[in-house]
Amino acid sequence: MQRCFQVAGALVWAGIAPLHAQEPADTSHHPPKLVEEGILPKSIRIPGTGVSFSIGGYAKVDVIQDFSAIGNRYEFKVNSVPVEGSAGASQSGQTTIHARETRVNLDLHSGEGPRCLRIFAEGDFFGDNNAFRLRHAFGEVAHLLGGQTRTTFMDLSVRPRTLDFEGPEGEVFVRQAMVRWTQPMGAHWKWAVAIENPNAQFAVPSGLTGSSRATLPDLPGFVRYE
Repeated sequence: MQRCFQVAGALVWAGIAPLHAQEPADTSHHPPKLVEEGILPKSIRIPGTGVSFSIGGYAKVDVIQDFSAIGNRYEFKVNSVPVEGSAGASQSGQTTIHARETRVNLDLHSGEGPRCLRIFAEGDFFGDNNAFRLRHAFGEVAHLLGGQTRTTFMDLSVRPRTLDFEGPEGEVFVRQAMVRWTQPMGAHWKWAVAIENPNAQFAVPSGLTGSSRATLPDLPGFVRYE
């Protein structure tokens, strides 16, 4: 008699036979590993190659209670707070519960050593109407990086941690497409220079018409001592 079982999406057949027909299990054979640990912590090596990848991210829910008028219900943006005397200032507070910060990423390495290729992609759901939003997507070989990530003009190490997802006011924080070269100089010094996609924020003066247009790329760079 044969019975069919469905276990975690895999079809498994189990046979029932008389006791005298059963054979002892062969413990001398060890099947090959289908999953091997990669070169990175918590990564998986693709069988038959030197390529390792890891999948990460998290799910997060935010519960926000505003007790007075606020311009942006998802982030505390000071420039969106309605000023006294405006129509928005007369509104009361509101409750917001969302999971837009939920994040997923993929990190892939072609091998070990400084010449290996790294590909990293990450996104969250902070787009309009909870749409998926690209945060990072770049490839990196040795000192050369190409793709979208944090601007070279930004110093992430001095960014204070804040409870609100918006972060502190007055900071430089933007992710742009770029081609960047980073060059170490000894144990403590390094410099970098990049060609980045320009993303100007320009307000057209009252009474005039037109739009902004960037004719040249951004050229940021830094020299850093750690």
